[in-house]
Amino acid sequence: MAGPAACLAACEAIVPLVQAALSTAPLPADAAGRLLLRLGDKAGILLSAADGCGNAEIWREDSGDMRAPTADAVVRFDGVDSFRRVLTDEKAVPTLLVRRKLRLEGDLSMFEKFKSG
Repeated sequence: MAGPAACLAACEAIVPLVQAALSTAPLPADAAGRLLLRLGDKAGILLSAADGCGNAEIWREDSGDMRAPTADAVVRFDGVDSFRRVLTDEKAVPTLLVRRKLRLEGDLSMFEKFKSG
């Protein structure tokens, strides 16, 4: 399993791609909320939507007392390998859920709006 530096590097690599995709494909007008894709314990990608526009930004824990941002839903990956696997094969999700390498928390309807946007 990759460490915190690899998780942060993965977030830094993918955020510009996600931001570009969000800017070219508008979200449904009723999409509103925040979704945190959390890689390990120290890094993640915060997706937010309002008024049909989306935004992606990196979240990282710089110190032990900094908490993850509040989000309507959180998708927790145990690390980069699980994240990469879902990106390349979304059919892997059930297996990762059973193995507890992927956890879903909160209102996942927000995820569907980002996915369909």
